[in-house]
Amino acid sequence: MLLDKSDLPEWYKPYEFIHTGYRKPDVSLFQAISTMFQWHNETLNIHTHLWPGIAFLQGLYMIVQGQSFPILSIYSKFTVITGYLGAISLMFASSLCHTFYIINESWNSAWWKADFSGIVLVNLGRQIADTFLLAIVLFKAPLYFFIGVFIEISFAIYCIYQILYIDNAGSYWGLQYPGISSVILLIPLILYSQGSNSFFLNHNVQAGIFREATLYSLLCSLFIFVAGIVFFKGKFPERFFNPNGIFDHCHSHVWHHLCIVLAIVSMTCIAPLLVKLDPFINV
Repeated sequence: MLLDKSDLPEWYKPYEFIHTGYRKPDVSLFQAISTMFQWHNETLNIHTHLWPGIAFLQGLYMIVQGQSFPILSIYSKFTVITGYLGAISLMFASSLCHTFYIINESWNSAWWKADFSGIVLVNLGRQIADTFLLAIVLFKAPLYFFIGVFIEISFAIYCIYQILYIDNAGSYWGLQYPGISSVILLIPLILYSQGSNSFFLNHNVQAGIFREATLYSLLCSLFIFVAGIVFFKGKFPERFFNPNGIFDHCHSHVWHHLCIVLAIVSMTCIAPLLVKLDPFINV
């Protein structure tokens, strides 16, 4: 039995502009799991991150088991693994959150914190990838890479601490700061990727791979921007058009999820390029 927004307890925060399709709260773990296979306003949210999470897990396994992975530099290995682990963490945290938050008030709070923490982790993986391209590939400056990664990991820990022990408002820095810093990191990446014979990239093959990696990083930023502004904040389309609740089950948060998946796919497309760039790394 599905409920209307007006039937929900205070701790069960409904979606803005979504009035129907809510599951019954205060249920057992088994009952919550069974809702994964039922139609309600969280069904698509659950599955749009569950199956990509499994795919990213398989992708990480295939890369680690590949013949070229053992001979990669420590910088490349670290960047690939953190990127994939961040993506996997978010996908499973999000899918399980949308499944289990209905169990009771304490589970609701715990799983939303896990979801927000997953967002911080996937943004961390994205930042490390951009720092790798900038510090290792472009400037061949490992010290810059270590300093940048240390700052990024420290800030991620701070954001997660705020999420877990203070309030979810702290997560907004975890969402906004990586976006801002990634744009800053992208500026020199874009500038130096324009010419095939840059002073820093003196090999045509290296420059071509670098341009492709920069393009994927730019696509990642674009999808994150659309996910955040258009769907997560803008609540499109139900804010403007939702007669008779036709978008109650396929609402803005679902499209937000799909954009996040596309952003992560763009980010993980950088991984095989890092393998190709590795022979040119000499730091």
